Amino acid sequence: MAYHGISYEEWNQLVQQNRPLPPTVNLCIHAEIERQARIHPSKVAFTSSEEDLTYDALSRLSDLVAYDLVDRGVIKEDIVPLCFDKSPVMIIFMIAVMKAGAAFLALDPEQPLSHTESVLHEMDAKMIITSETFQYSFPSDYPVLVPPSLPLLVGQLGRASKWSPPVVSPKNAAYCSLTRASTGEPSGVVLEHRSFVSGIFWNAPAQMLNEKSRALQLAEYWHDECITEILTTLCVGGTICAPNEVEIQHDLVEFINLKEVNWAALTPSFISTFQPVDVPTLETLVLDGETVPQSLIETWSEHVVVLGSYTVSECSGTISVGYRVENGSTARNIGRPAGVALWVVNKNNVHVLMPVGEVGEILIEGPTVGRGYINNPQATGAAFVKPPIWLRPILSPSQKGNRLFRTGVSGRRTLTGTFEIISGEDFQKAIEDAGDDSAVQVAHVARLVRYGRIDEEESKEPAADNVH
Repeated sequence: MAYHGISYEEWNQLVQQNRPLPPTVNLCIHAEIERQARIHPSKVAFTSSEEDLTYDALSRLSDLVAYDLVDRGVIKEDIVPLCFDKSPVMIIFMIAVMKAGAAFLALDPEQPLSHTESVLHEMDAKMIITSETFQYSFPSDYPVLVPPSLPLLVGQLGRASKWSPPVVSPKNAAYCSLTRASTGEPSGVVLEHRSFVSGIFWNAPAQMLNEKSRALQLAEYWHDECITEILTTLCVGGTICAPNEVEIQHDLVEFINLKEVNWAALTPSFISTFQPVDVPTLETLVLDGETVPQSLIETWSEHVVVLGSYTVSECSGTISVGYRVENGSTARNIGRPAGVALWVVNKNNVHVLMPVGEVGEILIEGPTVGRGYINNPQATGAAFVKPPIWLRPILSPSQKGNRLFRTGVSGRRTLTGTFEIISGEDFQKAIEDAGDDSAVQVAHVARLVRYGRIDEEESKEPAADNVH
């Protein structure tokens, strides 16, 4: 007998692998960062070649900015666009926006003005907060706030000393991420506090991020990996190590050594430009953004823990992590779920499960699944679906209203319980477009990849990161 496309024996195996479902953790992101500030206030939360910020300073500065944002009319569930070049001020504002009860959205300044205007309209933005570099990069009908420099902010710390912050619920929006909805148009997806915090209880340990981590902050602010590099690091009490643009272009290895970076998420193209001996402090290497050559995995795994992560914009944080060498996986293997349950279903019918080893569409279930697309109920309904028939018998009463996310990505479950991706974004095309004249240009190929997809061809080796 079959159970919605698979045998009952296989169904029981899937249930054992995907249950119990990780619980929802009803906490706010900024509350977790505040907890770290109370535990070790004098510990450095952010370090660069220009300045350091302790957890206490980060807490007090974000209080100051949140006070000002509320005074300017920012309220719960507002979406506040941010656009900064590399600066601790961006991190202060990310936290401050959440303390004010709103959600932040990191804008990409390289996008065409028409695209940015469309995004701002969709978000119903009241104002844009940006650095001097980008203050004239936005439509003139949106108010632009250019905050003071970090030294001036520090000089104003006394202003918010008696401030009572708004009561923010874990159900409130924390941040928005730009992606491409099923309609094909760029759209913003809302992620709640509880989704993110629920995820980090699982994916932070899986990625070996903890209070001892000195994490390299390399991703652009509008890129999904930035959320892990910044917010996850702060929530677990680690230190963000942020190179400036010059160091990224010319002296990144020197910066890694100077700041004793021990955790980094890098593209294979970049990591292949130097050897493990060049970065002796590195302990954990997360490879993302491109296809990973097996030879590179084998070279680095002798010196550091080599991981691969898989993320989607519609879910908070990393949804799976793979120990690439230890489990003998190939470059397309994304490892095991982290804080979610993964299912493989028929591409044309989510109510039919695919047997182990057969290709289908990957569904994501769990508390990290986002709220949906902003002002786009059609796309939300198509991508964030009710529990399929086969899932309903094992749902608890509190889980029956949960939504699953249809990734639109082809993959399969292996006999060992790991997952392989068969199609994803066209990172390979972006690499080719970047050319091979500049290692750094290729290293940051993620900057070139915005919202595209590739055709589903099994002959292509996909990237193990950001499928939307």
